[in-house]
Amino acid sequence: MLLMSVALHALILAIPLPSTPEAKPEEKPEESVQLSSLVASPTPKPAASPVAKKAAPKPLPKAASTVPALIARPRPIPNPVAPRTPAATPAPTASVSPSPEFDPSELQADFQDSLQNTEGSLGFPPSPEAFDEPNAFYSSVEDEERRAGITAMQWFNDIADTVFTKLQENYQPSGFTFEPIDDYGGGKMYELKTAEGQTVNFINVVPAKGGASTVVITWEYDPNSPTAPGSQAVQ
Repeated sequence: MLLMSVALHALILAIPLPSTPEAKPEEKPEESVQLSSLVASPTPKPAASPVAKKAAPKPLPKAASTVPALIARPRPIPNPVAPRTPAATPAPTASVSPSPEFDPSELQADFQDSLQNTEGSLGFPPSPEAFDEPNAFYSSVEDEERRAGITAMQWFNDIADTVFTKLQENYQPSGFTFEPIDDYGGGKMYELKTAEGQTVNFINVVPAKGGASTVVITWEYDPNSPTAPGSQAVQ
């Protein structure tokens, strides 16, 4: 069986198969060409533009925020303020007790005592007849009543200049001064003051009649002052 099968296949393969005729190309009919078409130059066909590559899509810009941007405004620069220095606490002032009012009475008494002991003192007061102007010192010449403000009268057996020099020698070393003011009653008038400028009293150095003796009158006030008691009575 095997041999028969092999022989059958060999026989089939040995039979020649008919060849397939080659197909002849079909003859195309000749196309008639018109002369006019040959004369006219053919319109060149536009070259096909190469297909541009599609550019990659640009990213869309982000939508602007609807919130408007804040405009930075310059802040006003505050004026520099100098730091306040704390006020110094005032030191407690020591309580000053007011000075007592000046009382010249003691000094006036000392002056009268020393005046009586001054060299040349007669030791008794003068009478109205000793003055050239008795009304300047007496409100009543007949009664020998002195004018208000006269505290003492001292009679000296020396001329007026010598008496005044002795007064200065006695009181200036202690700081007393004799400041001259307007004359009164025919004699010199002085304001007796302490070293601190406080008035003790007023000294009237009056030459007596004839000029050989002198009367020193002590006043509590200036008799030339318009406010002096009885000043209007003196002519």
